[in-house]
Parts: sequence; structure tokens; C-alpha cells
Amino acid sequence: MSKSDSSGNSNLFEKGWLQRLQVAAKRLLTSFEAYVACQNPDTDMQQTIQSHWQGYGRLFQAWKKNDRAQLLAATTAHYNGLMDLKQTIQEKTPDGPDRREACDALEEQLRQVQDKIERLGGPVVHVPNDQSTASTIPTPPSSHHGSDDENEQQQSDNQEHRQQTIRMLQGMSQKNGISNEQLAHEIILDPEFKLERAKGIEYQVTAAARRAFFDKLDQDLTQGVAGAQDTLLEVVADVRQQLLKVAPRNEQEAIHCNMDLELMQQQLTACVCDLDAKIDWILSVMQRSCAPIRDTAVESIHHYSRVSQKLERIVDVLQDMALDMANAKLHALRPHLLSMAVDYARAKFDETISGNPKVRALPHTKQWLQEAYNRLLSSNSSNALTTAATPTHEAVVQDAMIHLLLSPKSAAEWAPETLCLDISRLVQFQNTAQAITIVAALLTLARNFGIVDEEDHAELAETLFTLLKDNNTSPKHLAAEIERRVGDNKREEMIRTMVDKTLSHNDAIYALLSRRVASVLRSYIATRDMAAPTALYSYGLRHVSETLQGLCEHVYVLADYHYRVHEQRYKVIINQIM
Repeated sequence: MSKSDSSGNSNLFEKGWLQRLQVAAKRLLTSFEAYVACQNPDTDMQQTIQSHWQGYGRLFQAWKKNDRAQLLAATTAHYNGLMDLKQTIQEKTPDGPDRREACDALEEQLRQVQDKIERLGGPVVHVPNDQSTASTIPTPPSSHHGSDDENEQQQSDNQEHRQQTIRMLQGMSQKNGISNEQLAHEIILDPEFKLERAKGIEYQVTAAARRAFFDKLDQDLTQGVAGAQDTLLEVVADVRQQLLKVAPRNEQEAIHCNMDLELMQQQLTACVCDLDAKIDWILSVMQRSCAPIRDTAVESIHHYSRVSQKLERIVDVLQDMALDMANAKLHALRPHLLSMAVDYARAKFDETISGNPKVRALPHTKQWLQEAYNRLLSSNSSNALTTAATPTHEAVVQDAMIHLLLSPKSAAEWAPETLCLDISRLVQFQNTAQAITIVAALLTLARNFGIVDEEDHAELAETLFTLLKDNNTSPKHLAAEIERRVGDNKREEMIRTMVDKTLSHNDAIYALLSRRVASVLRSYIATRDMAAPTALYSYGLRHVSETLQGLCEHVYVLADYHYRVHEQRYKVIINQIM
């Protein structure tokens, strides 16, 4: 065997051990992250960490042993090489001062190498030159990176990791009122996904009810109304419960001691309870526990004068802190979900449709794919000079997705069953695609009315996008913006008429630009390459390119993930259609 073969096998050997060490280290880190992220880790999780730590330790010691064995083998080979060189000099060099000097130098080197071998724990055995290389070649690990027992252990660990991830996911979903499947889906598709407080009317109603409650509590405490102290203790109990959820473990005992409800009740009865001091202590714990973004909110609570006001703000900020912690856990959970996302989503979807006979046949999905297949077949027949090529499975699904996003009909009304978790996302994509088409169409119209400067077009595009984000914007508002820039009162009526006509989905300009947007989307999904600026300019999409690229990127993530989850199901349906 050549030296290059020996080196290759040694590298393979080392690489195999390093890969196994990396897997063990990652498994240990994953279980530790799961332990830290879990608010109340159970005994199983502690035992899992201990098992992973011991497994990593054993593997590390084995690696050290094999690393020492490799070093010993290399040093022994060097010793054998020196011995061979000495013998060659003695046999083929005439006796004289030069030969004796060379042999003496080799003897000194041999003694040094022998000392090194002995420190490594190995004997010195001289191997003939033709066998020395082979004798020092370590046996590379098998392709399985270990014995059957090790493989079984790794499979068991992977299964345990999967179960831990699902348990963490279940805990998060239960606390936030959404299903495991939906939560996992959002985490996978949106790296920036986070849980948020209620907004709009729901938030206003909740805030008003909370404010009325604390105003009444303040009034009752001031007037000494019977039962006011009991209500206050209920509030303190709720604050304590929320504080325990967001505070570090080393604060837990102090929270229980300083917020002892029985002791507080006795102090309130005896009129010796210093509520301001108690609240200051609570705020100090919150200050130590909160994310930096909440520092100002916590500090501002000190500026309120009444106890009820402080408690109201404490409750409000604690809810924000709980969301911060939940979102931090979701962020930590995402890497663990990525490795199992497709299998998990597929299993949950199978579970969902199996319990619903009407959905099990996937009628909307079949119709959705049938229409896409027919469109592609018709397009191929009309464009090709020869017999039309049969569309690929992937092309059918991509066309179906693009058609859904560019359809004037809301996705909420006709989305396929396989996209049931993405209705709101699809509607958002539809709105964005529609806004891109509208702005591009209005820019074309503005050019016809004399607005030709590219900077003016860029400013107008930005303004139109801003207007379209407002649900109260009407065609009149869009027309008014163009009228203002044209500055010709005589053409105002014409501009309004043209804007109304352009915004119709049946308008030729709108339809043309919609097809061009679809073409860019289809190309990006297929190749993940954005159309060149020159192509976008020729399409009339130059000043909407940034928004269009953002849409392309988001649609690609959705389309790619769904195809991987439902690939086999889609292929079966499309094969039946063919």
C-alpha cells in the first residue's frame, strides 16, 4: 500500500471519529437547550442529559485513546525508517569517519524517538522496510460509524430528541391557544415568527376592562370596603404566579418568601403591610429578569403614585415579559424542528384528514392540480411545433401555486386542503401580488400622462405602496396622487376614469402586468434566481422590483416546503390525472 493510501485511510479514520464526536456533542447540546428552555423539566429530561453526557465522555475518551494509538503508530514508523536508514548506511557505505558520524547521529535520533514511544506506552519493535508502512495503517471506522449497539443507541437518542421537541412544542401551543401543527408550521416557514399580544378591538376591550378593575380596587381600598383586601391578595397571587414564570430559578425561593400570601393577609389585617416596599421589591426582580427592551417599561412603574396603578402596569409588563420568554423559546426550538419538520408535518396532515371523510379524498387539491395540469398542457400544445411535452409533477404544482396567488378570488374561498394552514399567508401574498400589479399598472398610466422621470416614478411607486397598505384607500385616493403629480386640472376626470379602468382585472394593461409578475414568480420558484434588472425594466416592473423580490423569496419558501411535505401525495394525484 502506498503512502498516499495510508494518509487517505488515516484521514478517513480521523474524520470518522470527529463526525461521531460532533454528533454526540450536538445531541448533548440539544438536550441541554431543551432542558433550559423547559420551565419545569422532568426527571426524564435530567436523565437524558446525564445519558448524553456520559455517552459523549465515553466517546471522547475512546477518541483520545485512538488518537494516541495513531500518534504511536506514526512515531513507530519513523523509528523503523531511521533503523532502515542506519542499516543501509552500514551495509553500503565504506567504513570511515563520515559513516561513523552519520551512524552516531542516527543512534541519537533513535534514542529520542524510543523515549517518545515509551512515553506513549508502546514497545519498540523494528519492522522490515517492506512491512513498515502497512503495519502503521490504522483501521478506518466502518461506514456505520460504530457498532450495531452504538447505532441503536443513536436511533434511540434521536427518537428521544424528537419526543422532547414535540413536548416543548406542545407546551408552547397549549399556553398560547394554537395547535402544535400550526405553531410548528409558522416556526418553520417564518424565521421571524413570534407570538404577539392581541391588537385592535380585542386589546382595547381587555385594556378597558383591566383599567376599570384596578380603578375599582383603588376606590375600595381607599374607602375600606369589605373584601377589598381579599381582591388585592388575589392580584398579588396572580402577580406572583406570573413572576415565577419569567424569573430565573435562583429567584424562585425569594419570590415565595417575599410574596407569602398568608403573611401578607396578616399584615394587611394589622395595617402593617408596606405595599410600596413590596412593589419596589417586585420591580427589582422584574428588572433583573426582563429583556433589555423592557427596562424602560419596568423603570417607569416607579413613577406612578397609587398602588393600584403600579399593580396594573406590573400585570401588563409581566405579560410582555412572558411573551418575550415564549418567543425566545420558539427561537431556540426552531433548529430542532428543522430536522424533523417535513416528517412531522406529513404525519400531522395524515392524522387530520384521516378523521374527516369529506376531506380525506382531497377534492379541492385534486381540482387545483387538475386545472394546473390542463393549463400547462394547453400552453405546451399552443407553443410547441411538435407534440406537446407532458408537464412534470413539480411544474404542475408550481403553476397551481402561482395561479392561486394571482387569482382575483380570495385564497380563503378555494385553497386546497394541503394549504389549509396557510390561508392567512396566502391571502397576504395575494394582496402583495395585487399591490405590485396595481402600482406597476398605475406607473404605466402615469408615464402616459407625462410623468417620465425615473426618480419621480420611484417616489410615486413608494407613495402608492403606502396608500395600498391602508384598507381605507380607494381608487379615488390613487387617482388623486397621480393628479397631484400631473398638475393639470383639465385632465383630472380623464385620470380618474383611466385609473378605474386600469384597476379592473379585465383591463388589458393590468392583465399583461399580472402575467409578467406571474412569469417572474414562476421563474424564481423553479430556479431561485431573480429576473435580471434589464428584464424587469422591459416588463415595466423596475420600480416594484424590491417588493416583487421579497414576494418571490417568501413564495419560494412556502412552495418548496409544501412540495417536500406533500410530494408523494401530489405525484399520486397528478399520475391519476395523466
